[in-house]
Amino acid sequence: MAHGDLDQQVPAADARHFADRLRQTSASPVVYAELRGGNHAFDLYHSVRFEAVIDAIEGFTAWVRSRDHYPKYRDKADLLERFGLSDLAKRQIGGLSGGQKRRLAVSPAFAGNPHVVFLDEPTTGLDVEARRILWEVIRASTPTAAQRC
Repeated sequence: MAHGDLDQQVPAADARHFADRLRQTSASPVVYAELRGGNHAFDLYHSVRFEAVIDAIEGFTAWVRSRDHYPKYRDKADLLERFGLSDLAKRQIGGLSGGQKRRLAVSPAFAGNPHVVFLDEPTTGLDVEARRILWEVIRASTPTAAQRC
C-alpha cells in the first residue's frame, strides 16, 4: 500500500492501522509506504489492475535504468567532476555546504547532455561566491552550438 499523508478521505493513522491489521491476518507480505505531501491512497491488492500497475512500474524503471533514452549519457564520475564534487562523492549530504548541496541538486539535470534545461532559481539562498561558482559550472556544462551537432 502507498498512502498519502494528506489524504482527506482516509487519514494516514487509519491507513497505518489498516496495514498493521492486514499484516496480522495476511499470508502474503504487506508493505506500507507513506507518501509525504500525498493526497491519495493506492492500495495494491493482487488483481488484474495490480498486475498492470506493477508491469508499468517495472517497464518504466527498466527504461530509466537502460539509459537508452540518453544518447550521450554522462557517467557519475564525469558529472561530479564537472560540478566540482568529485572529492565529496563519499560524504553524506548533511555534511555539505549550501553551495555544494545546490550544485549536487542541479547536476542530474545535465546527466543526459540535454539540449534544454529548465532551472527554477538554482542559486536562491547562496552567497555571492557560491552563486558565481554555480553559474560558472552551469555555463561550462551547457554545450555550445558546435558541440550539439
